[in-house]
Amino acid sequence: MDKNAIVASTILGFLTDTNLSIAEYDNLSTFFYVGSLVSQLPHALAFQKLPVAKYLATMMFLWALLVGCHAAAKNYHTLGTYHLRLFPE
Repeated sequence: MDKNAIVASTILGFLTDTNLSIAEYDNLSTFFYVGSLVSQLPHALAFQKLPVAKYLATMMFLWALLVGCHAAAKNYHTLGTYHLRLFPE
């Protein structure tokens, strides 16, 4: 989930619906930034080695799939799983 969606969903009752504490919410935000930082180098290399249009289309599809999976998350564990491993347990 991107940072803007996390902030906007908090206003709409995200914390109460998923029974998140403030510390767990902060952890989810940290997972987002760590994942973004770790993925910078592989994406930069992929842009140089792969066709840009196909790479961007694939990344947009995967991002949409990942954000769509967040609708199934009901608690901190499943939200963290989506952020860290891209699939639920």
